[in-house]
Amino acid sequence: MPRGFLTAPKRRFLRIILLILMRLVSLAPSVSPVAAQSGANPNWTLPAGEIVHSTAISDDGSAIVVGARSGIVYYLDHTGKQIWTFDTGGTVYGLAITQDGKKVLAATEGRKVFLIDETGKQIWLGPSIAPNT
Repeated sequence: MPRGFLTAPKRRFLRIILLILMRLVSLAPSVSPVAAQSGANPNWTLPAGEIVHSTAISDDGSAIVVGARSGIVYYLDHTGKQIWTFDTGGTVYGLAITQDGKKVLAATEGRKVFLIDETGKQIWLGPSIAPNT
């Protein structure tokens, strides 16, 4: 963006909007997607023992992936049973999973993107796109 794009009044306005949004989000109840859909408590939890930064669920519900600060991607079945783990070597900030749960894409703080198959094997490794490089 060009220098001076956000004038002082625009910055103040954006700060106010951001504060309002943050307040609204903090007031929202914290409900898991499973509980929200079924109206009940979740049937299982993952005791990761660390900070979780990202999650994804396949469209058919057969697979769940969880990305952790330690760099581990956990792949679980629909019952919460851990099927495999994959170490990316850096905090996992983004995850995506195919509709059928057969491929996982993990983006890490090390500016790497991993494509992992349903058995936990790396298919592809590529650099993420970093701004201004």
